[in-house]
Amino acid sequence: MRRLIFIFPGFLMLGSCSLFDKKLSLTCDSQYEIIQEKISTPQADFFKIELYNSKQTEGDTVRMYFEELSDFLVGLAFYRYGPWKAWTKPIRIDSFPQLPANDVQCFLWKSAQNTYGAIVPLCGNGFRTTIGQQSGKIVLESAMGVKRSFEKFPAAVVGYGKNPYTLLEAVYENAMKIMGRPENLRKKKLFPQPFEYIGYCTWNAMYDQMSEEKIIQAIDFFCKNDFPIGNLLIDDGWLDMQPERKLYSFRPEKSRFPNGFQNMIFRLKKEKGLRNVGVWHTLNAYWKGLHPKGELYAQYPVFTYLDQETWLLEKEGIDTFHIADPRTDKGFKFFEDWYKYLSSQGVSFVKVDNQLITERIAKGQVPIFELAEKLHRSFHQAANQYFNDAVINCMDMTNDAYYNFGNSAVARTVEDFFPYKEDETYDLQHGNAAAHVTSAVYNALWFGQMVYTDFDMFQSHHPHAEYHAIARALSGGPIYVTDVPGQQNFDILRKLVIYDGRILRSDAPLVPTEDCLFQVQGSGLLKTFSYSGNAALLAIFHATDAENQQTEWKIRDIPRFQEKEFENQEFVFFDFKAQKLQKVIQTYAQKIELPRMGVALYWIFPKSKSIIPLGLLNKYNGVAAVQNIRYQNNACSFDIKDGGIIGIYADTNPMRVKVDEQVVEHSYENGLVKISLPSGRLYQVTVE
Repeated sequence: MRRLIFIFPGFLMLGSCSLFDKKLSLTCDSQYEIIQEKISTPQADFFKIELYNSKQTEGDTVRMYFEELSDFLVGLAFYRYGPWKAWTKPIRIDSFPQLPANDVQCFLWKSAQNTYGAIVPLCGNGFRTTIGQQSGKIVLESAMGVKRSFEKFPAAVVGYGKNPYTLLEAVYENAMKIMGRPENLRKKKLFPQPFEYIGYCTWNAMYDQMSEEKIIQAIDFFCKNDFPIGNLLIDDGWLDMQPERKLYSFRPEKSRFPNGFQNMIFRLKKEKGLRNVGVWHTLNAYWKGLHPKGELYAQYPVFTYLDQETWLLEKEGIDTFHIADPRTDKGFKFFEDWYKYLSSQGVSFVKVDNQLITERIAKGQVPIFELAEKLHRSFHQAANQYFNDAVINCMDMTNDAYYNFGNSAVARTVEDFFPYKEDETYDLQHGNAAAHVTSAVYNALWFGQMVYTDFDMFQSHHPHAEYHAIARALSGGPIYVTDVPGQQNFDILRKLVIYDGRILRSDAPLVPTEDCLFQVQGSGLLKTFSYSGNAALLAIFHATDAENQQTEWKIRDIPRFQEKEFENQEFVFFDFKAQKLQKVIQTYAQKIELPRMGVALYWIFPKSKSIIPLGLLNKYNGVAAVQNIRYQNNACSFDIKDGGIIGIYADTNPMRVKVDEQVVEHSYENGLVKISLPSGRLYQVTVE
């Protein structure tokens, strides 16, 4: 690894890069100096950009301008859009004036030489940086929200590489290292145990009109249909708040939960078989903070602020809000006391919403990132203590939030799911299933570097429920539904889980293939991939506002299968919809056409052996049901997590198939071995 450091007053020349002979220039106001450190690795080259203020003068906002970006071909901006500014959406960029003015959280581009670049803005020393453009130039805008003297802060990492996936992985790894947050990478985090089970969320089924009775009835309907719902998430509507939407106490609202939570949760677990119950709240306790006449306001020191967002003022008028002051030890004590109480009631995880709020709380009073660090530390420490980091972070796609996730492993990666409407559109901000899945898989490119991506709840009775379900089955994140009781589509739900409610989860986020990276909602089909063990999962979505669309998918669409070790390798792939198996070579390509809102799903396996366990053919991600594969002599043994239709590839018809050492009947056609076993437990299968 080589490191070169250059310091230029008010000017930065990003010198020759060992991978690419290019130069970039960056300028800023003359009173500042830009520090650039070059880091070269086998995967990519990086430039760490810091701003230095030698006179330590007061400042609030600093802008740094890229004078040029040589050989730019096409880009992808992840823009945090309004009015809430909670989520990002992908925007294809063909020229820099198309970039939003600010609030781009990550920018990926391709050069004319078929190489890639990425800019990731950083936070530190109170400053929060985003990407934008002014007069057609890319700009890094670093803001503190209040004037303070400062010496320096990290502004961005710029990286270059030949592989966009390894580039993004390496850029974020370097970004976390620079900011002193090396733990904030998905690959270093454990997936929380409660989220291994399928969940039910009250929101779109009940909105804020929930009650103990309604919740028990909803869970009871799953039980009566022998569906193993594992988790319950009690969303907005349970809290002790008044019409002003300000929190009074930690307790649930008495008219809706007259017996509190403890008895209800005990009953749900004992009588209905629920494993975990979680509750929702916002980062600032409730949407408008603490009520000044409530018991919590009197118990904890408060931080007072005016929410000065123009769109909110026009809607609701001027108001004063209060939160437990995170700058004091009592800030942590607030969440510690709350989570201790919830834990005593049987709650085992939380969903923490409205994580965009810090910039509005801090405005004009405290540096944005300084307050964000303290506020997030307060609730994450308490969540670690009482819930073992079982948190769903939400409304969180702003870097003052996600750079403070720490060990917290799961975060919403896309705008809310919206129930079906006849007049729904393809608007990425409030659209249909295609718009939702499109935003989710593109956002996963960068957000999935830090967390297990949560594609949000969905409804199994939605007209495009399978579209939603396949995306979630391959997302690598939690799966939970918000069905109206009595309307569930159990055929779809059962394809997501095994007998005890555990989801069949992929090993990596679901992201677009390289040839679709800059497509977004353009013509053609959207190809996406994930991994499960040695297999690749390829989902192809019709995601554009048009009738039938075509594309060609290839084995080499999967980055792992482009590597040299797979040259001249044979593969087998299973077409989930057609339930057919085919043996092919690495250069195989197939044309496909899908109707509006259509989806196709393929499982792809390198053919390294004569026998390959495929998985449960009646599950969307049935590959994930296979574990502990062993080969000995001419036999293959493996464990399968549940019964169902079990598929195995074999070069020739096996002499016998045994389950738990007992010979069972099997079928064989075109390389596909099938056996059927009753659902309800793990089995050991041997193919000879």
